[in-house]
Amino acid sequence: MNLERISLTIPSDLLKELDEFLEKSKYASRSEAIRDALRSFLIEQKLRKELEGEIVGVLAFLYDHEVKGISDELTDIQHESKSSIASSLHLHIDERNCLEVLLVCGKVKDINKLASRIESMRGVKQLKLIPFMR
Repeated sequence: MNLERISLTIPSDLLKELDEFLEKSKYASRSEAIRDALRSFLIEQKLRKELEGEIVGVLAFLYDHEVKGISDELTDIQHESKSSIASSLHLHIDERNCLEVLLVCGKVKDINKLASRIESMRGVKQLKLIPFMR
């Protein structure tokens, strides 16, 4: 395997979490764990892009509601995408963080567009699309 060295900048709390995980895991190094995480991310992105037709699914995302304007922007996006969203659930996790779960249905391209818009927003920490074929 041909390996390349890169530099990576991450928040200190995320690095601490990674190191705590590594102490209890099978991974020999940070690099090995990050390679596996990157592979999983790339596979998930590839699957999202290769799906075709109609799907139903779950779009879940974690965000910091203290980021200026994020709540209004998320509401606007959901109203604009109402034909793709069957239902939504909102959970207040702590003082800053919320989990939003959307049940989605429709054309793959519309669902992916919705996911990409939300995922790219400042304040969105994590997003997961779980598609089910119709």
